[in-house]
Amino acid sequence: MLEGYREGVGAAVFYPEEEHARALIELFTLERALHEIRYELDNRPDWVSIPIKAVLDLLLDRDGGEGP
Repeated sequence: MLEGYREGVGAAVFYPEEEHARALIELFTLERALHEIRYELDNRPDWVSIPIKAVLDLLLDRDGGEGP
């Protein structure tokens, strides 16, 4: 997933170790999905199930569980 970024930055000191890079991407992805829930609740409540499903998928995938 991150191979292209790693190749692009080479040995740059600012790029985190692989484990940390993956953790940061997971954090930012979850943060964005939670933001989308808030947006849909404020603007299109009928659509809120879409980002809720995305959050559940992220959390279940992280824990090694099966998706809904």
